[in-house]
Amino acid sequence: MSSSWSIPKRRGALRAPAAALAAFLAACGSEPSDTVDFDAAGLYQSVAPVVISVEGSPATQTLGVLGQKISIDSAAPAYSIDEPSGSSAPAGLFPQEVLGKTFEYDPASRRYRLSDRPVVPELENKGVRFLLYQVDPALRDVVSPLRETGFADLTDESSTSSKTLGVKAVIDAQTLLDYDAGATTTSASFTLSAGGFVSDGSTVIDFEITQTFSQAGIETRYLVAAPEKDVSLEFQGSISLGGQTSVKLTVLHGGNTTVIEASGTQGSITGTITHNGTRVINIAGTSDNPVFTSPSGASVRADQAEALRRLFGTVDQLLSSFDDLLVPAYGLLNVPV
Repeated sequence: MSSSWSIPKRRGALRAPAAALAAFLAACGSEPSDTVDFDAAGLYQSVAPVVISVEGSPATQTLGVLGQKISIDSAAPAYSIDEPSGSSAPAGLFPQEVLGKTFEYDPASRRYRLSDRPVVPELENKGVRFLLYQVDPALRDVVSPLRETGFADLTDESSTSSKTLGVKAVIDAQTLLDYDAGATTTSASFTLSAGGFVSDGSTVIDFEITQTFSQAGIETRYLVAAPEKDVSLEFQGSISLGGQTSVKLTVLHGGNTTVIEASGTQGSITGTITHNGTRVINIAGTSDNPVFTSPSGASVRADQAEALRRLFGTVDQLLSSFDDLLVPAYGLLNVPV
């Protein structure tokens, strides 16, 4: 598990090596303390099950392999980042001739192709269906021979003023993913907003995600909640074209609030951890080798430091998993990543 913590870095600019956690952000008016009862291992253990549920969802694993293959070559073009918000919107996300139709995966070409299956009545006027298949998450490949496991319905939920894509994945007769993603453009920026839920079949994880791309850089916000586990977390991050990164992670669990804030560049990080409003840990070092000390400068116990490194790694995994879930929206909404 990685010990670095960054804005997602596997798709283009959004997956840039933004591992920087430096330039210490203020302690938000709190008084430092070496005596506050802060349990880093407990914090990690509260977040880890949420990450496991999202990462382990068959929807995440399947779209992690097949998501980038989902495309409709003749689909109407999306907005570009250069178009002002007042530009005329395309007639729709999908061409009329494919509405209600089903796409099958072709192992020979490793692409989806239009099938001759009957029209799906509920999609006839607003969407298309892509069949889903068993995948090998470790190899990130489709298992051969093909075994159909379900489908992903993509629907055009757009209005006259904005483009919105609906994504629903049903695997083994269970709806494991359901979200809407919208695109908003101005003359200087492109913003993707998505909200819905993902499930591993037993635990439902609600999420809201915003990603803004501009000439200045990228800003992201992930709000993730698991009501059944009494835990929610919010990740906010930004990276400039010059490589300056700032991040803030807020975790609410069991009546406690823990906030991790940091900023910097690839080679130097500083930051703080506050627990219920009191600063309990300082962060320094580099993104690959963070150093944790108490407010008085004493070394943090080895097990606590390791728990924090694991927390950073698991948060990075969480963002990566949501990136996989958003891949269909990235493609059909022409997100510049």
